[in-house]
Amino acid sequence: MDRSNVGNARVAGMGDALQLTDDRYYIAVVLFQIGYVVAEVPSNMILARSRPSLFLPALMIFWGTVCALIALVQNWQQLVGLRFVLGIAEAGFSPAVMFIISSWYKKHEQSKRFVVFHSAGIMSGAFGSILAGAITDGLDGSLGIAGWRWLFIIEGVITVAAAFSVPFILLDYPLTSKKLTEEQRQLAYSRLRADGITSRNDSAEHHISHWAAFKHAVSNWRLIPLTLGYMVVIGSMSLAYFYPTFTKLLGYSTKDAQYMTAPIYGVALVIAVTLCIVADIVPNYRAIFTCGVLFFFGALFCALAAGIHHPKARYAFLCFINTARSEVFA
Repeated sequence: MDRSNVGNARVAGMGDALQLTDDRYYIAVVLFQIGYVVAEVPSNMILARSRPSLFLPALMIFWGTVCALIALVQNWQQLVGLRFVLGIAEAGFSPAVMFIISSWYKKHEQSKRFVVFHSAGIMSGAFGSILAGAITDGLDGSLGIAGWRWLFIIEGVITVAAAFSVPFILLDYPLTSKKLTEEQRQLAYSRLRADGITSRNDSAEHHISHWAAFKHAVSNWRLIPLTLGYMVVIGSMSLAYFYPTFTKLLGYSTKDAQYMTAPIYGVALVIAVTLCIVADIVPNYRAIFTCGVLFFFGALFCALAAGIHHPKARYAFLCFINTARSEVFA
């Protein structure tokens, strides 16, 4: 919610208050992504040498604070600057979760765990839209503060508050988790070894330098097509910042435009969960499912949305376009 709430805030009055033209809004979106890309690899390098149960809540406190501070901006330049910092703050979270899951589960067990995590992101889009509509409409003018500013304050505070529960819930790595007994740690470790997964706690892996690990990763030929494919898909992720604008352009009021983005994420959730379950059942055909669904839901419905102008039809197409970007983690 903390990364995409700028789209809800824009239609709720932030655009007018900050003189946020289309070009300026685009800059705010892009600067977040630049900060995100710059910080992802360094963040995971730090994670590999630290405790996830402490590192992740630290990130959450960082970006929750930055999110709340956006409520104080007085011009679009300040918004752009804080969006860049927010990108840096959030960059390490998703890669860290993926890394932690792969450190605990066998290869054929991972997709279902990935979809649990990713489903939270999809659900946050739906829940965040409903919450944004309620906040911007119900608190607008309260204590002399505009509704869109309340949106950043409340969602930032929620993130910081949630961070304090993480150290009590999240496990570290199989051989270092203090919440498990020695027998449980060895069992978790032996499961991974039997599946051919090298633990972060193996001596060879543990003492490798950051630079050596980076060179080893980029020299893997599988990384090149994966990176190129992901670059193609990830561009559609930016659509999330424009869903409230799209729905408003379809004729909905400012309040209803935010509520109407919720079903877009609901459809994506159902299809993404289904595909990830199938991907674990038939892992050898995972690429076929991914490429086929991406093409069908992405290319087809983008073309239809561009050619058909009926508002209800376009809204339906938006739901399936969102599915294409949401199921990539299958």
